[in-house]
Amino acid sequence: GKPRFEAKVLAQRLTTSIATRVAMLTIFLVAFVPLLDLPIFPRQDRSLELWARNLEEVFAAENTTKLSAEMNSMVLFYENSDYAPYAVDGWGVSLTTSVSEPLRAQNRIIIEVDECLMERTACQGSQRAIIYFNFTGANQMGALMEIGLILVIVGIMIAMTHDLGSILTVTMVRPLEKMFGMLLQQAQQLIDIVASEEDED
Repeated sequence: GKPRFEAKVLAQRLTTSIATRVAMLTIFLVAFVPLLDLPIFPRQDRSLELWARNLEEVFAAENTTKLSAEMNSMVLFYENSDYAPYAVDGWGVSLTTSVSEPLRAQNRIIIEVDECLMERTACQGSQRAIIYFNFTGANQMGALMEIGLILVIVGIMIAMTHDLGSILTVTMVRPLEKMFGMLLQQAQQLIDIVASEEDED
């Protein structure tokens, strides 16, 4: 009969094992990686522009009391968010909030009104009324998620390397060791037979 461990059979077993683990890894990454984006702020948060428009509409109505109330409502709206407004410019009223200006410029987001409903020095031509947002918390969370993703990928690579070593041991090394052991045993028996025949001569 055919030998139990043929090169073709070993190659097929190794290919099947590796293909199975690659498929499992792909499924894991496709299912897990999007979960890392859940804590991050919405990619398309239109509330920032809407608040700028609301403030401009209230300002155009020339109601200072309502404008201050609208600003307080905006501060409360972002109270539990990772980002919040810390200053406004162009409406003649300062923003009352505990949020401070970010230390890094990349964490400062500037939101301008689409159009000036009432022209004034701070909002005319190319100049617009502005809301300044502090995105420090949101950017820090994004950075943590990226670090987490890198750690997950490194962990997967280490696990896959170890698993691949186990696959090679089970599918290639041990069968080959057994084959070579059988060959060595048969060779030793052949040597013993030849040696005994020479002794008889």
